[in-house]
Amino acid sequence: GEGGKKGKGNKIFTQFEKKISKGKSNKRDDVHGDIVHKTEYNICHIGISFMNQYPQEFMYVHIDGIGVEMKSSRHEFFYETKIKNAQADNQMYSCSYPVLMYLSSSSGPVSPPVTSEKNAIHMSVTQSAQSCPNVDRFRYVSFLMQELNLRVDEEWVNQILTFFNLDEDPNKAEQQYGKEKKNDIVKMWEDVVTAPPKSQDFNYVYIDSFHINPMKINLSFLPALLPNRDSPFRRLVGALGVGVVNVENAPVMLNSLWIETLYLTRKDLMDRISQHYIQQGLTQVYKIVFSFDVLGNPVSLVSNLGTGVKDFFYEPAQGLVQSPMAFGRGVAKGSTSLVKHSVYGLSSTVSKISESMGKGVATLSMDQQYLQEREEASRQQPRHVGEGLIFGMKELGLGVYKGATGVVMDPIKGAKQDGLPGFAKGVGTGLIGVAVKPGVGILDMATRTTQGIKATAVYFDIKTTRKREPRYIGSDGRLRVYDAGAACCQSLLAELEDGKYKNHWYLFNAPLIDRSIVLVTQKMVLLVSFATKPTLEWKVLMPNITKLVRATPTSLIISYQKKSGKLAEHTINTHDSVVGTWLYAQLDKAIRVYHNTLQTHGSERCFL
Repeated sequence: GEGGKKGKGNKIFTQFEKKISKGKSNKRDDVHGDIVHKTEYNICHIGISFMNQYPQEFMYVHIDGIGVEMKSSRHEFFYETKIKNAQADNQMYSCSYPVLMYLSSSSGPVSPPVTSEKNAIHMSVTQSAQSCPNVDRFRYVSFLMQELNLRVDEEWVNQILTFFNLDEDPNKAEQQYGKEKKNDIVKMWEDVVTAPPKSQDFNYVYIDSFHINPMKINLSFLPALLPNRDSPFRRLVGALGVGVVNVENAPVMLNSLWIETLYLTRKDLMDRISQHYIQQGLTQVYKIVFSFDVLGNPVSLVSNLGTGVKDFFYEPAQGLVQSPMAFGRGVAKGSTSLVKHSVYGLSSTVSKISESMGKGVATLSMDQQYLQEREEASRQQPRHVGEGLIFGMKELGLGVYKGATGVVMDPIKGAKQDGLPGFAKGVGTGLIGVAVKPGVGILDMATRTTQGIKATAVYFDIKTTRKREPRYIGSDGRLRVYDAGAACCQSLLAELEDGKYKNHWYLFNAPLIDRSIVLVTQKMVLLVSFATKPTLEWKVLMPNITKLVRATPTSLIISYQKKSGKLAEHTINTHDSVVGTWLYAQLDKAIRVYHNTLQTHGSERCFL
């Protein structure tokens, strides 16, 4: 809630962000003269924010177009639920997959979100009004869900395991299970001796037709850049004895479950459903295995080529039965699909093979800092072939530079850290790096170029983005009503210069002339330009500010001291005098509060 105390533990906040259409209820006579009662509820959308213990928002679930309809007559009850769209966003800053889960109505390299004509989720139930004691009779039960795209990274998995208290140590859990098992055995024997027999009351269901439609899940997973072996996820996979690899768009197909005339308990029904999907999941394991990046993701290659060939023949055939003009459009659409899917599939496979080869060769360098820098650079994906060539040339140059300078720098670093043994080790890694790092640069260039080609193939496709920016929570840790402006500014700080300022707390901002804004944090003042993309023009640390002057009603001058001891200044030009007056007062207050904090707690002066 607004102005609440500092968050303790995990909390979920549900927000009805628009007006809810009130339920409509009416009664009418059906054709048989029975009174029918009909009720409808329509909700525009619901937002659910998931917070961890810090507090920090790590997931936001957005559900659009919820419709619930209930009808009843003398003979039966009818329930129907429709959801237009549902999406879950990763609200962690600098995450690999900003969108965790979304539903789409068609397959492709970049699956578009569900269109307004289709429902993402549809469930209908028809129940008989004339049920027997302890037996609920249903004439029809149906569930439909559109294609689900699930993309998660290791950091988010750790967050969700912690949120639901699933991060306990397996050894401790096993010991606790053993104690509870012993207690259960003792308690069981006590019940056998002392407890009277109890009659069991089973609640049965009878269903004429039970139908769950086929489901498709496109699964992607990205391991952590620097994995922590003590993290909940690593402990879990360690207990299971499995490895962790990259998976991209593994198509998991789950066949439908259609059963006629069911008579069983509710528990048996749930067991039968779970058993069906466990068996279906086991039959799809090979698709996940062949979607590993280390193998080049052959499943994605075959799927994309198959989709392109199918569209090449299917689209013209569909147009032919309509008109000659529709046939021409079908030929163009089918040919475009064939080219796009072929280029995407082939370039994706080549890039993944070269990337895997580059990772393998890079490990021979035995330079942990070089490996870390290379992994961090690989997380930034090119948006088109031009950017791919730029990234490729940059990484080729980096490989040649690191290899050439490593011969000299590695022995010096080793001698500083471990003396003579470190010097000898540095000589070895330097000589190996001369041969290995330029070769890795060539492989990285090939990877980046093919990644750019792959991105160009789907450059104009509709892509799914976050519904909103991550919730802003200030340094005081208080939960407040969502503020879109503060959330955007905090996200901007997290993205500037590759996340260099993600640990700064946003205070306030003001719009300036020439498409720029001034951002003020608890540590510094920044000016960001939006001429093309967000670019940091200059920054001044709070302890270096010597004077703040209001030169004109619309301009301010910040004087500060450089590392060399010389004085410098920056001018801030606002749109009008009202903004200038407000900004001067807020900035002056922030500087005074910072210096008062220094006098209270003490700190060293920081220079640019």
